[in-house]
Amino acid sequence: MNHSMDATPQLLQRTTRLVVALAVTALLFGLVLPTARLHIPLIHFLPLHTLLEFSAIVAAFLVFATVWHTPSRETLAAPLWIAIALFAAGWLDFAHALSYHGMPDFITPASAQKAIAFWLSARFIAAATLFGASLVGRASMPKRFGRGAILAAYSAINALVLWLVLVHEAALPATFTEGVGVTNLKFAIECLIFTLLLLAAWRYHHQARLNGGEFAPRMFAAAAIAAMGELFFTQYTSVSDTQNLLGHLYKLASYLLIFRAMFVVSIRSPFVRLAEQSAHLRKVNERLHVQALALESAANPILIARRDGTIRWANPAHLNLSAYPGEAVAGRQSLFAAPVSADPAALAEMEQTVRKGNPWNGRIAVQRSDGSLYVEERTVTPVIDVNGQIDGFVAVGEDVTERIRAEDAMRASTERYRSLFNNMLNGYAYCEIIRENGRAIDFRYLDVNPAFRRLTGLPEVIGRCISEVVPGLLEQQPELLGFYDEVTRTGIAAQMDIHIVPLGIWLSIAAHSSEPGHFVAVFDNITDRKNSENTRAKLERQLQQAQKMEALGQLTGGIAHDFNNILAAILGYSNLALERFVPDKEGKLAKYLREVVSAAERARDLIAKMLNYSRMQPAKALAAIHPAPKVRDAIAMMRSTIPASIELESNIDERTPPIRIDPVDLDQLLVNLLINARDAIDGHGRIDLRLRRLTLTDQTAASCAICQTLLRGDYVALEVSDSGHGIPADIMSRIFDPFFTTKEVGRGSGLGLSVVQGILRRCGGHVLVKSLPNRGTVFQLLFPVVTDSDTERQATKQMAPMDHGGHETIWVVDDEVAVTGFLTELLDGLGYRVRSFNDPADLLLAFRQNPEADLVISDQTMPGLNGTDLAQALITLRPGLPVILCTGYSDDIDSAHAQTLGIHRYFTKPLDTSALLSALRAELDAQLIQ
Repeated sequence: MNHSMDATPQLLQRTTRLVVALAVTALLFGLVLPTARLHIPLIHFLPLHTLLEFSAIVAAFLVFATVWHTPSRETLAAPLWIAIALFAAGWLDFAHALSYHGMPDFITPASAQKAIAFWLSARFIAAATLFGASLVGRASMPKRFGRGAILAAYSAINALVLWLVLVHEAALPATFTEGVGVTNLKFAIECLIFTLLLLAAWRYHHQARLNGGEFAPRMFAAAAIAAMGELFFTQYTSVSDTQNLLGHLYKLASYLLIFRAMFVVSIRSPFVRLAEQSAHLRKVNERLHVQALALESAANPILIARRDGTIRWANPAHLNLSAYPGEAVAGRQSLFAAPVSADPAALAEMEQTVRKGNPWNGRIAVQRSDGSLYVEERTVTPVIDVNGQIDGFVAVGEDVTERIRAEDAMRASTERYRSLFNNMLNGYAYCEIIRENGRAIDFRYLDVNPAFRRLTGLPEVIGRCISEVVPGLLEQQPELLGFYDEVTRTGIAAQMDIHIVPLGIWLSIAAHSSEPGHFVAVFDNITDRKNSENTRAKLERQLQQAQKMEALGQLTGGIAHDFNNILAAILGYSNLALERFVPDKEGKLAKYLREVVSAAERARDLIAKMLNYSRMQPAKALAAIHPAPKVRDAIAMMRSTIPASIELESNIDERTPPIRIDPVDLDQLLVNLLINARDAIDGHGRIDLRLRRLTLTDQTAASCAICQTLLRGDYVALEVSDSGHGIPADIMSRIFDPFFTTKEVGRGSGLGLSVVQGILRRCGGHVLVKSLPNRGTVFQLLFPVVTDSDTERQATKQMAPMDHGGHETIWVVDDEVAVTGFLTELLDGLGYRVRSFNDPADLLLAFRQNPEADLVISDQTMPGLNGTDLAQALITLRPGLPVILCTGYSDDIDSAHAQTLGIHRYFTKPLDTSALLSALRAELDAQLIQ
């Protein structure tokens, strides 16, 4: 039985592998291969079908014969029920085989309807009984009368089925249509049978793991394979197709496994138990012989006494220590009287205890052969006979005189050590290194003090390895084991501070080796101190990053402002020259001017990227959009720019909540990150893009790569990962700086990631960056989740075509002479009366003296008086005056803010001449209407 229990896990593994293999085969033939369309000619199918059915019937009858003739004491109720059920099902299978379509008449004409009725009855009886037998557990087999009653009940069911099918075949519901397949009724019954078999398989698998043995694992496999066979009977369309044949093969395999299980429990198991009992008797005899030799050779004194206490036998060790020779001891002295012991009180206590049937253990004084006394620790055990009566006594002793002296000295030393050990404030651990092939692989705790548990919060650890106490610690932090290994190998004491990540604590550890392979660790919990240091360092990094970003933003904004003013003049004059003074639009002069315009426009785009980096915009000013459609559109647009050798995969969660961001900015983020990922891959690799909702807990919190803020809570995560060469750790802190790039000259401006940073700052987003050398990089953009009902709103204003020319009076002010010159030239050429100023104070003074201007075009950033202040002063003097504000760069105002101040139009430099003229004409026409 023990052998069977030991072999159960291996048997269960083998049967599980068999079930899995047959399940894969069933899926292959049932779903992958076109077996449903492979029909076997009936003339060939019938012999195969009959052979398989009769083989299964023989297996079922063998199961019945094996179990029926097994003595009741040798088996359980479950095998009996299964054997009788298979016996009954075998007769129905016999009727099924003879009634099959194409067979000679069996009482009534053969038909698929009759054969299926017999088949379903047989399979239901077998499946229901298998499931029922799995529930009875280890119930004992009924006596002969009970077995006969069960057989009679199943026989009555068989007779009823035969009568119904043969006599009332026409009344049976349809179960199969040739060329179409099984009906819903047959499908439902097959599913019920499949469910019963599957439940039975599950029950037997549970019993195999719980109780062991060979019966349950084999029955698990048999029920599972029978359930697979039922699947084939739910989908065949012809009585002679391959699916039907495969179902019969699986049924036969199931019956053979059941027969194997019944053979094991009914025939092989009794013989195995008999062999085990014989082997046990041999071992007992050998053990008795060895015990007799051991008693003779034992170094400890041993006495065997009769029921009255008279010593019956003494071993040589006792005779050598005793003051009396062997012939004076055996048969003459008593175990409970002198001179066997010189301690009458101990002898009286000993006799009183053992005569009650209880063992006695204690120390007594015994006289040696030289007359001296020694202390013997003696154990006296009563010998109980088969009737439960005391038949004698066995006494085993040991000379413990020296041990008592050593124990007294050790006790005093231990008490001093234990007092220090228990009351010290620092944690203490005494451990041994565990080595394998000379290499340290773990360490085990041998002793710890109360402070250890208080400082670490760990449960009972004595006798356990660190890999068991804190799973995964040695894999995450191998330096801890290396530290202790070095101490034990060199014998040199050492100290270290380490963060125990799974416990979330910092420890300061001092270790020394007390003996080879062992070490003592004394430590203190310094988590609070380390947390304070880390918090201070993190705040310093955040401050440094904020200061750097602020300085870079100011520098970038200043450069962008000056560049835009210069570009406004270059683009303006170039376009004027091209439109007004170059009659030959295909000539060299026109070509040169178009090149100038093209170069200026590229410079304008570069400045726009710089502005994206430096411009700030509150997140609440942005509309909420659903990012999933925008991301999908951007991926579709970018696929053409990604080489075919680079695989671009996306995983977009359509349930992602809205975020606040300008749709154009979202496109810019994706374009920059995808191009960055493309350039990081050397021709062949993979880019993955993922959009999802992400919750950062205290355990998963991470610091933003831009602002160094520790992030927690709900975010919408936009992740772009590549399989490129990764980002070196020494430049990770600089990747978002403007104009910083590791690409070759001509492959990038270094503004891609700085633009990403600028957009994230405006919409309140963050970014996490993970990179490993030659393993790729992951950029994870995090956007705050919008919880209100704000949705995407985008207004598209269409302006009707209009004539740009006019005769009204327009005043222009800009501190850049080139800009005012260009605007004067542009407007004057269209018929407007233009007056230009380079100082806003001069314009304001002139307006106060003669407010003849119909419209004012003003720069925003000017010395002394900025554009918004000038506009408010002019509107105060003449309410409703149209003012158009132009700026190269400003953090203080945008289009929406300008309108709240009464400024009608807002443009950024370099100016879009057509848009400016259209807006100007629209404002002037609106004034005429009013």
